[in-house]
Amino acid sequence: MSTSIQSFSFKGAILIACSVLLLNIGVIPLLVMLGISQSMAAVFVNGLLSSGSIAYISVFIDGNQERKTFLKRYGLFGLLFGITAYLWSINIFI
Repeated sequence: MSTSIQSFSFKGAILIACSVLLLNIGVIPLLVMLGISQSMAAVFVNGLLSSGSIAYISVFIDGNQERKTFLKRYGLFGLLFGITAYLWSINIFI
């Protein structure tokens, strides 16, 4: 049983890059101004918001447009990005 790796269109790749960049440049400083520590803001933004935008773009713009696929990818990306951001915030670089 082999599955092919999903490729992204040029439009999807540009949207992913722009959304993650804007979330990290725009939302993290806003959360820091509200009193949240920068490391927790990075974990929140990368764990929930960036993973949501990547899952949405990969499913509804470049994928099969199934809600079940979106929820699976959102959960997986959120878990992976959240763990990575947390490890980076405590100076463990993987």
